[in-house]
Amino acid sequence: MNNYKNIFQLVSIPVLVALSWILGKVLIIDLDPATLSSTRLLLSGSILLFFSNLTKQLLPMSYKERTKLLSIQILLSTIGRVTYFWLGTYALVTISSSEALIIMGLVPVFVLILEFLFKVNQLSTKKTLLILSTCILSLTAITKESTSNSSYSDLSIGHLAALGAAVSFALYLVLQKRFINKSPPSNTLVIQFLFAGFVLFLIANSPIQKIINLNGVQLVRLITYSAICSLLPHFFLQRSLATFHSSTVSSVISFTPVIGIILTTIFEKKQINFSFLLLTLLACACCAILLLSIRPKKESC
Repeated sequence: MNNYKNIFQLVSIPVLVALSWILGKVLIIDLDPATLSSTRLLLSGSILLFFSNLTKQLLPMSYKERTKLLSIQILLSTIGRVTYFWLGTYALVTISSSEALIIMGLVPVFVLILEFLFKVNQLSTKKTLLILSTCILSLTAITKESTSNSSYSDLSIGHLAALGAAVSFALYLVLQKRFINKSPPSNTLVIQFLFAGFVLFLIANSPIQKIINLNGVQLVRLITYSAICSLLPHFFLQRSLATFHSSTVSSVISFTPVIGIILTTIFEKKQINFSFLLLTLLACACCAILLLSIRPKKESC
């Protein structure tokens, strides 16, 4: 039963992340990238603070252990929170959601490359091929659907920002799995969210004034967006990294662009392309084989 629960949490991540990119495209009309990123992180971190046992974890530690843990958390927060959130949100301002989602779909490839370079979590040839097949099929599906419904802009800073976000997130997955595997998810997120939120808050231009100027509806949207689309997927991500290989997690996350297109198609009441549907089903099949061929408890490291 725990295995199915772990898989459910893992497959929920791309759905929630896709929602965050789609809804974020609406919210950035009201706030600039740094203000939106810092606010969602600070809100999520504050919510988690009430449910975490961070104090109980840190107090028994020696000064050296506490300093080491916090230093690693700050490093990971800088890579996977500050850099990822700022570049990702900036990309949404300058390029379309579909283009950003396609580039973010390259995360599993970057994870495999980084794992090879760092010589961690080495997978069998079969699992590596399944991960690459899942990534390639999902990217082909999203590309076919996007090219038939929208036009792409020329290479710009926005595309490079999305690529930078993908690389930073991949690096975060690999390092997080290696260094913070045993830390409770809520404690990890509290430190990383609050630190990253504070840094981005300092970078933002007059964030307090911009938040004060939001009306009631905009504030409700922002709080809901922070809780559902920021807190939940990253909480599930921490739990999944404690159970599965980072490359396995990233292969499931590669479905984010596909789900993003499906949700957009449903919201806009468009017809789904047959090639897109077929490629999506093939990608799902590869991912299902991958998940059913592993034993989560033995994958932990």
